[in-house]
Amino acid sequence: MTKAQSVDFGTDHMRARSELAKRMRTLPRLDRFLIIDDEISDAKWLVSSLKLVCGHGIDIRHVRSLGTALDALKAAIPQLLFLDDRISPVDTATNTIPFIRRAGYAGPIVVVSGSMTRRRASELIRQGAASMIHKDDIESARVAALLIELFGDAKKAF
Repeated sequence: MTKAQSVDFGTDHMRARSELAKRMRTLPRLDRFLIIDDEISDAKWLVSSLKLVCGHGIDIRHVRSLGTALDALKAAIPQLLFLDDRISPVDTATNTIPFIRRAGYAGPIVVVSGSMTRRRASELIRQGAASMIHKDDIESARVAALLIELFGDAKKAF
């Protein structure tokens, strides 16, 4: 370890986190989310990360099936929808995205997956997903970066 490395103490990491926080302040207020995931524990990680990034006063609805998701979309349209890649034994993001779009949701869909390949990611983008996040990457800094990616460019219209 060099002398310069020994006195760093993670300042690069803190600088990067600070930059994310600054960029988050330029985004529109994000306070309405829908999570479609049949695993409660996976959804809880995402809920915690969203609250850390967007504040505790946000509306996060979690549903565990496509039918309940369609009802939730009829009740209130979220700004961002997180969709588990595999719901129940038969539903996948590929066959669920068209139902979500037909229900009137035109916003970004982020597919959450425990095993994402490049081929699968390409297929999901063609189906209408805006982005993907691996279940192992769900933490506040990655969620903040994802929100910046989706909402940071004023030219994007969802």
